[in-house]
Parts: sequence; structure tokens; C-alpha cells
Amino acid sequence: MAIKLEDKVNVEAPSASYPYGNIKDNTGAGDGTPVNKATMADYIQFFAKLLHESAIVANGLPENADNGFQYYTALQTIVNALIVAAGKLSKAGDAMTGELAMGSNKITGLFAGGDPADAVNRAQLDTKVDIRLAAFSDFDTLTNAITTTFFYGSSFGPVNGPGANFDKYYTLIVSKGTGGISQLMIGIDVVKIYTRRSDDDGDTWSAWTTIL
Repeated sequence: MAIKLEDKVNVEAPSASYPYGNIKDNTGAGDGTPVNKATMADYIQFFAKLLHESAIVANGLPENADNGFQYYTALQTIVNALIVAAGKLSKAGDAMTGELAMGSNKITGLFAGGDPADAVNRAQLDTKVDIRLAAFSDFDTLTNAITTTFFYGSSFGPVNGPGANFDKYYTLIVSKGTGGISQLMIGIDVVKIYTRRSDDDGDTWSAWTTIL
């Protein structure tokens, strides 16, 4: 229940300085505003806690339009902080419902991603790049060795290859030696190298073998 101060006995009427009325001191004639000690103690403790939690130092002046309403400002500060906190991500974990703009700031301490939809950290990315560069280096060495020994021919395009992505594009190098024909297939979509061999003129082939 809310009770207006101006409805109580022995109170000052609302004014410009005290728009909600004001209590009166007892001049000794029993004309002061009646006060209950326990109730007043609760009020004092509540408002003191309000100022403390909002980091506002009491100015020692009466609360009014002239001196400012510090208690109201304290309450407004706490409510605004709660509203902001309700819209923040939890440190313990949360789910995004919209875009998160980083404002040109870094994401640090990111754990290595494991699932397909996980983000990867810089160390993971560097490792993958190093593997790819090494694979292309090995590819150059291997193709140079083939072309300088018994290079037979090459083709570019989709064929019936061994891997899931080989229905797209790949490079096929065919080498022919005295004992038969060997094929070397290098994937472009994924860096993979396969080989197979025919001991005749290509009528019968062995299964594809992964060499990288």
C-alpha cells in the first residue's frame, strides 16, 4: 500500500521545493509529524543501501528540487544497470540471436575448433596453410620427376576419381614405363594425391592408393 505524505497529520503541504510534501519537526507542542522508529529505520537503511550500490555519495542536503533527488538518481542508476545486464552475453555461456559487431577488436583465447560449425583459431589456420604449402611443394617435386623420366600425357577435368570431391576438377598425369602404365591424380578442391597402376595397356587397373 502506498500512502501520500500530504495525507498524514502534522505535515507540510507540497511546495516548489518539496513537491510531495514534507515532514515537520516537533516544536514541543506535539505538532511534529508522527514517526515510528522501526519503520523509519527501514527507510534509512534502504536509502543508504541504494546510494551505496549506485556509488553515489550523499550530499548531506535535503532531497528536493533545489538540491537534487539523489535517491531517485541512485534508483535510476541501478535500474539502468539491470537493463543493460539483461541484454549482455553471459560469461558462463550464451546463445546469439543476432549479429555481433566486434568494432575492430580481436577475439582472444579462442579454443581450437573441432566441429564443422566451430570457429578456428590462428594456430589452427597456420597449421593448415603450412600443410597445403608443403603439399604443393611435394607436388612440384613429384611432377618434375615424372616429366623428366617417362612423362606420357596429362588431362584436366572431371572423371571417375577415387575421392568424394574428384567429380569436380583435378589434374591427371599419366606416366608410361616399360612395365605398364601409372596414373597420378592430384585434387584441386582438396589437396590429395592418388595413384594407380595398370600392368597392361590400361584395360585393367589397380585400386586408387592415397600417397598424400
